[in-house]
Amino acid sequence: MIFAALVVLFLGFLLCGCMSTNKAIGYLEKKGKLAGTCADHYPVVDSAGKTTIVYRPADNVDHTKQLDSLKNDFDQQLQAFKDAQHAQAHDTGCVRTIQELQRQYENLRDQYLDLKAKYKPCNPDTAFITKDVYHDTNPAKTAALQQQVTEYKTKYETAQDKASKRGKLIGGAGILIAVGMGAFVIAKFKIL
Repeated sequence: MIFAALVVLFLGFLLCGCMSTNKAIGYLEKKGKLAGTCADHYPVVDSAGKTTIVYRPADNVDHTKQLDSLKNDFDQQLQAFKDAQHAQAHDTGCVRTIQELQRQYENLRDQYLDLKAKYKPCNPDTAFITKDVYHDTNPAKTAALQQQVTEYKTKYETAQDKASKRGKLIGGAGILIAVGMGAFVIAKFKIL
């Protein structure tokens, strides 16, 4: 029976000694440490007017040099072909040279057009930009929000009072049960 009395006492302390979130907030408010504790654990970082840009380079293969080189070869071959055509007007013996230059010219033109058709422009580097914090300076809106804060504080204080009364009631009931069980054990076993 002593064990039963100890269990009842333990349960009484357990019910009265617990601290809920609301009790912890109330305790810190009474001690004047709530704002400091919140500021230490959740610091405010004002980023108004600041932007953070994070670049992520794209994975690109640049074929610009190959295209430029092929274009230069193509232009040179075209100029040689035009020169040969101009020379042919005065000399009929260079038909083979003109045909060879025309074949080379067409081959380079086809290579250039094929590469240009396959070429895709480089993907741009990606930039992530954080959004600025928005500060509203509308006095009417600020007053309405302040009124809401006051209403919530009033509701919070009312709820805290009810919880405190409920806690005292449960604690008192636990003590009465413990005293009653102790008196029962003493009377039953005639310990005194």
